[in-house]
Amino acid sequence: MDRKVYSQQEVSDYLGDHYHAVKFNPEQIQEVEAFGKTFAFDDGLGVNTFIYFATQNQFRGYPTAVILSSEGDLLWFHTGYLSKGELLLALKSHN
Repeated sequence: MDRKVYSQQEVSDYLGDHYHAVKFNPEQIQEVEAFGKTFAFDDGLGVNTFIYFATQNQFRGYPTAVILSSEGDLLWFHTGYLSKGELLLALKSHN
């Protein structure tokens, strides 16, 4: 999706204008600070626990796109490939 969707000018412009976009790899062993909390890599799960926070424990696999409110509430998420049109529709619906 990086090469075919997120790199599209319309997508990157919309994200830049309306969202605080973050690319996150939950398999990297690093702490993540977000919404006043620190999330760490969990050896048993094999991922950083932020992915479970962001999806409200509904994480199923990759790729996963998530839209959170500024307070950290889950507004929308999708697991699997999204086309440019599908992603833009989701972004515009939750802006």
